[in-house]
Amino acid sequence: VRDHVLAHLLTEMLTYFVDDIARQLRSRIEHGADNGAHTQTGIEVLADEIDVAEQLAEALKRVVLALDGHDDLVRRRFVADAPDRLWLTDITEHPTREGKVYCAAVLDVYSRRIVGWSIADHLRSELVVDAIEMARWRRRPLVGQTIVHSDRGSQYTAWAFGQRLRAAGLLGSMGRVASALDNSMMESFFGTMQLELLDRQSWTTRAELARAIFEWIEGWYNPRRRHTSIGDL
Repeated sequence: VRDHVLAHLLTEMLTYFVDDIARQLRSRIEHGADNGAHTQTGIEVLADEIDVAEQLAEALKRVVLALDGHDDLVRRRFVADAPDRLWLTDITEHPTREGKVYCAAVLDVYSRRIVGWSIADHLRSELVVDAIEMARWRRRPLVGQTIVHSDRGSQYTAWAFGQRLRAAGLLGSMGRVASALDNSMMESFFGTMQLELLDRQSWTTRAELARAIFEWIEGWYNPRRRHTSIGDL
């Protein structure tokens, strides 16, 4: 939510600031023309300054609006007609006696498999980038064919994540701010993990929990767990 509000505040500030500069430059042109104070060349220079200011405003606004992430290409339609057409991603956390463990996962909607995941003791953008990198390495999706849908958390609106998507030819998509339903299938996956693994016991160390998450995903969820939504496959 903070990033979403910040993006809009900065956009409004930039718009006001550059519009004010443009107004001042136009006033100088009009005032100088009325008083005969400007030559034609001087007026052309001021007009060029207005153009540069407006172009700069547009460029800066595009950068600032990047904080707000991608459009929602999914709109709660969690369906795919083939593998690697739609990936969902999110982060969950769980405590141990040493501190929290964070897990980012990437789910393929068609197969319901977790195609990428990452576990760490931090919430930096590397956590989600590493999960996407694993998915890319495993699946080798075609450029421009795979949508990656997430929420608008700071890790997913970070430049590093967006740049990795663009470099890989993946299509970014984001639900609305603070709307769990916009990524409900991913929320359901983490709910299953919580029920079947995380809440089953207390965890002593981060390494113990990280190993258990790995074994649950790769030893149970992906190869053996059946999914009623796809005919118990």
